[in-house]
Formats: sequence, structure tokens, C-alpha cells
Amino acid sequence: MTLGGARLLAAWRSGDAKLYEEPQRWRAPLQHAERLAPGSPEPRRLLVTGYLATWQALTAAEREVGRQLVREAFRDTETLNQLLPAWAAVASSRGELEAVLPAEPGPYERLQQAAAGRSDWAGFCAARERWMPLTIGGLRERLAEAEHRLELGDVQGGRAELVATIDGAPPDSRTAPLFSSAVESLPPGQLGSSTNALSAWLAWALPLWQLGGEPLPPAVMARVASLSPELPPEQAAMAALAGGDLERAEIWERRADRLWSDEWAPYATAKAEALLARGEVDEAAASLAEIHRSYQTRWPYLRARERLAGARSEGLVARPESLAASSWGAEQWLYRGGEASAELVAGQPAAAVGVRVDVAPDAGAVVELGWDGRGLGCFPVRAGTVMRLRVPVASGPHRLTWRTLAGGRTAPGAVELLAAGPA
Repeated sequence: MTLGGARLLAAWRSGDAKLYEEPQRWRAPLQHAERLAPGSPEPRRLLVTGYLATWQALTAAEREVGRQLVREAFRDTETLNQLLPAWAAVASSRGELEAVLPAEPGPYERLQQAAAGRSDWAGFCAARERWMPLTIGGLRERLAEAEHRLELGDVQGGRAELVATIDGAPPDSRTAPLFSSAVESLPPGQLGSSTNALSAWLAWALPLWQLGGEPLPPAVMARVASLSPELPPEQAAMAALAGGDLERAEIWERRADRLWSDEWAPYATAKAEALLARGEVDEAAASLAEIHRSYQTRWPYLRARERLAGARSEGLVARPESLAASSWGAEQWLYRGGEASAELVAGQPAAAVGVRVDVAPDAGAVVELGWDGRGLGCFPVRAGTVMRLRVPVASGPHRLTWRTLAGGRTAPGAVELLAAGPA
């Protein structure tokens, strides 16, 4: 192996034509080393490196041998991580590129990274489109393994697989059933190490719940609220409310003592709704009176205020329907970390949504958009363009999200409901 590797490296560094004209000088020692140590990845890794370095000079038959070598070598994770960018550079098509890859999400994560480094946004999105179904498939397998271990009495092993499922599931309506099953099956105990994953799921689910959806079952919301003492208290309190546990929610509320603040406004609104459902009208009014003024033009607040007025037989108040529109300005977007979200109340049904790209690097970037909790995919963006999203829009409240995946800072602009038309 040392001889073959030395000859390969020397010829490559010096630009010696023997690298192409006499490939057996480096191939033969590496093939011999591979036969002597079939379990070692190093000889095959060097052999594949040579094939990729000389790919343009190979005959069709040699390329077929090279593809088989690449396929076998990529079963080793380290080899895949090192050589996947080189393989992506020589593959003649996306089909050829993907034909040798293991059916796992990991290679497609690496392809996204490589594409981002080249500002190849179409390639990035193509890799991401393959990554998501493979991620879902891997989560299903992991969940099945966890349930199998628990059935055999391996509580520790089953719990570890469930925790890995929770940590690895990206928040989305397509993965929500898997996340819910993992949470429901989890043996007793807290998950401080998974706080970030749990918080991300609540950040995804709670706004949808406030708009009248059920992104996660109530029992799952309640369980998530109790799994980590390190969750942001306003999230834990609201998750407890979504799970039907007002008493536990109020424990978090009293500990924080910040019901008046903007970050607690969604919880205070949801609490008012819960109190109204219990017939505690005065307490609901007191909760709404605490809500930060920045939240008082939002759909959940206006709905709670309307219900309070109905319970008190009061006169006209601003109704949530007053927010209905068919277009919205860039000021509608709210930013949290690297994600922007817009709460849109559609005044009429529509077949699509148009989103203007206000900010993007000159070289472009890629973003991921979501509608009512479901990812719509990966999109290359350039400033000043308008994206057309084919989504069925019903009258009423909706949630649109925007997240930059790679390329630099981006920002969405105006949003508009669109009639049916070309994608």
C-alpha cells in the first residue's frame, strides 16, 4: 500500500503523465494491498483517489470499474466524507452521482455542504430533496428498533434509540407522528441533553396550535413540557396548556412572574382561552389585561378577546376576521433566531402564495419555506425575485415560515395570495 500510495502521490504532485499513461504502477500495489487486508479501508480509499484523479482519462470500461470501487469504498463513512466532493466533481449526472451512494441521509448532508461551498444552489436543493425522505426512513427504522428493544426488556437501549429519534427528527408535519411516538414510548425520566430538540419542536408546534391546529397530540405536548427543566419557561407553560394541564402551566408562570412581557403574551392569551372554557370569565379578563400591547393585534388575541366579549355579552369588539387580507407587507414577518415567520389571515381561498425576496447575497442563497407546519422544500433565491408557492389556501389564519439554509443573510418581503397558474 505504501508503494502504491507513494507512486500515486508523487505522480499527482509533479504532474507526471505516468499517472495516466501507466496507471498500473500505482494501481497494482494498491490492489494487492486490498487483497491482503480486505477489511481495511485505506488501500481502497487510495485506489479510489487515484481513479477519481484520473477519471477524465479513463475508458468506459475503466469508469465502470471505478464506479464499483467508489460504491464499495463509500460504505466506509470516513472514506465517503473525504472523497464525496471529488466524486461529485467528476460524476457526469445527478443519477451517476447518486447511484453509488448509500441510501442514508449522511451522504446527502455532505453533498449539501459541498454544493454550498461551490454556490451550487440547484445542486444543494437536489441533495436536500433526497435527504428528507431518507431522514424520515432512518427515523422509522430507529423507532422500530427502539420498540423492539423495549419489548425485549432492554429499557436502556430502547430509551437511547428513542432519544436519538427525538434529537434527529426535524420539526415538520411529516416527522411529527414519529416524534410523537418516540415521546409517548419514552420510559420515565428527563431529557436535559435534548432540550434544544424539544424547544425546537415546541417553537414549531405552539404557534400552529394557537391558530387552531393540532400539530402534536395534547398528551405529547404535556409530556414534552415535563421532559426538560431547562426549557424556556414560557414554552413549557404553554405546552402544558396545550396538553390541558392549566395547573402545571401556572407553576411555570408563577416561577417566571413575567406575564406582562412580550415573550409571555402568547401564553397569557392561551391561558385566557383555557379559563373561558372553564367558565372563569373574570380570571380570563385579568389574563388578557396583562398581555403586551405588541401582541394585541394578533389573531389569537383577537379571537380570545371576541370570546371574552361574548361571555360577558359586551358590545362590538375588534374581530379576528378584521385581519383578513390578500396581501401583506414585509413588516408582517417576525424574526426568531435564524427563522422568520408570518401569521397571515387569508380573506379568501387561493391556489398559491407569492413571496418576494427582499435580501439575498449577490451570489444567491438557498432557503426553506414552510406552510402551516409542512416544509415546502428548498428554494434558490436572489434579491428582487418573487417565489410562487403552490399551496392550497383556505380562508382563515395560516403560518408561513422562512429559514436560510446556506449562502448568507436573506430576508423575505411582501406576501400575496395568488390565483391558479404555472408553478
